[in-house]
Amino acid sequence: MTIYTDNEQEQSLITDLLLQTDGTTTRTIEIIVRNQVNIHVYEHDRAAPECIPEEVRQAFPAGRQFIRRLSSLTLPGSVLSYNIVYANLLSLPADLARQLDNRQFPLGKLLAEYPTRREITETGIEHRNNMKEFSPYHLSAPTYLMKKYKIMGGDSCWFYLIEYYDRDAIVRSASRISSAFFPS
Repeated sequence: MTIYTDNEQEQSLITDLLLQTDGTTTRTIEIIVRNQVNIHVYEHDRAAPECIPEEVRQAFPAGRQFIRRLSSLTLPGSVLSYNIVYANLLSLPADLARQLDNRQFPLGKLLAEYPTRREITETGIEHRNNMKEFSPYHLSAPTYLMKKYKIMGGDSCWFYLIEYYDRDAIVRSASRISSAFFPS
């Protein structure tokens, strides 16, 4: 029998929620920290197919016009997650592609009007040295929880996402909120 301290149990529960939930990440983190998070967009640009990782290119049908967006979810003084979103504009409904290309955010709210599903393809732990897209930005944790998944519209892959979670920052934020509401 394993006995967890509150912190270990909290970390395990948060890990499971982040890596196994197939809903919107923004909403999941907001529920955990009991607060609205901010979205910070570092880059949002069209990308040539040769600049897209092979595993991502394979997820999309032929005729590739890609957008790559780097962003993070934050609370004041804390980055909770880093995210890479790849979209193939040619696989999206025209109005969604137009909104996305015009930098309308956030993605989850744009998708609320469409029947989609998420397919998790990989989960694990990633060392910050392997998060090269975010190397120009301050990565404070040595390792991050990682989830890769596709957002499917019908049988087509609309988006391919890679999300890196700073579990310790999320746990601290959740604990700070909990102790404010439920002091010992």
